[in-house]
Amino acid sequence: MDVARLKQSWHLVAGHGDQVPLYFYSTLFLAHPDVRQMFPTNMAGQRDRLVTALGHIVSNVDQVDQLVGFLQSLGADHRKFAVRAEHYPAVGEALLATLAHFLGEHWTEDLAQDWTAAYGLVAKVMSDGATSAENVSPPWWVGEVVAHEPRTFDIAVLTLRPQYLLPFDPGQSIGVSSPATRAWRYYSPANAPRSDGTIELHVRAVPGGAVSSRLVYGTSVGDQLHLAAPMGERLSLRQAGGDLLLLAGGTGWGPLKALVEQVAA
Repeated sequence: MDVARLKQSWHLVAGHGDQVPLYFYSTLFLAHPDVRQMFPTNMAGQRDRLVTALGHIVSNVDQVDQLVGFLQSLGADHRKFAVRAEHYPAVGEALLATLAHFLGEHWTEDLAQDWTAAYGLVAKVMSDGATSAENVSPPWWVGEVVAHEPRTFDIAVLTLRPQYLLPFDPGQSIGVSSPATRAWRYYSPANAPRSDGTIELHVRAVPGGAVSSRLVYGTSVGDQLHLAAPMGERLSLRQAGGDLLLLAGGTGWGPLKALVEQVAA
């Protein structure tokens, strides 16, 4: 597998900009129409994410030792989209077709073999990560909205009660989705873990944001939301001691409030 060749070819493909994800998803949905329901109705915010991530990961597959943990977590996280092992070949087919289309005469048999091998390795690690996660956590938790408090025209504070304990560390982010949107967004709980398991979210409605608008304007007490496993460690405190300076604005205060509660406890 020639990694330099992989990176060079991806650089050429990426130069075509928005046409790349457009071609990729068109190819995927035409060949496998059943997977369309796994994606949000409005693809504007989704189009470039999968292709960009795939290109970056596969073209850096020579650093697989550093990528393994990330890919395993990514595979486990993708369970919330109902991704199964049989979906990986479909994505691989669409990716190779997209590469062949935009590379034209530069698409050779050797390059095709390189990309096939690289994607196969990535898909296996992600699939294995998903399988391992099945023994640890569900694809998502169902959370009931027990409080919905509008604070300004476009900001609301939601309190959710997961069906059973959703463990997280202050500073981490939790995936949130309304079943009606088929889209996910990550929010940091504004509280340290509580004895009753409830989670507080500070949400600002972003223009054009399907999830945030639904949470602020279209969600009421008693509604149910889907919650994904927590991710991220960059905001978490390694130890709750010493001096701590926290700066935030708007709803960015949420995760810092959780850290303050952690230190106070």
